[in-house]
Amino acid sequence: MRPWLRPLVEIGIVETNDAKTRGVEYRVNPQLLRDSDFKGKTTLKRIEPHRLRKLILEDLKLYCPTSVKDINVRIGEEIPHKTIQRMLKNLIESGLVSSSGATHGMKYNRN
Repeated sequence: MRPWLRPLVEIGIVETNDAKTRGVEYRVNPQLLRDSDFKGKTTLKRIEPHRLRKLILEDLKLYCPTSVKDINVRIGEEIPHKTIQRMLKNLIESGLVSSSGATHGMKYNRN
């Protein structure tokens, strides 16, 4: 794919994150989309982890205690359920969130 994408990067149609440690991500130049009056649909499916973290913490500030399913419905059902579960586990490990209850009835609280 690189030989095909490199010319698109060089002429400015596609941008890259130039990541050294992870795989390189490619995206269409946002200015090109604005100039073309593109009417595509936006999605949260590939939300950045720091943004997801903030969304979950804000949701927990307003709706404590709550289940992972309720969080998923409120912040965006297109975000994979497992992604939200992983972020909640990370927040619990960092001490920002606590959980109570059994596996299927687990509720999350903001500390």
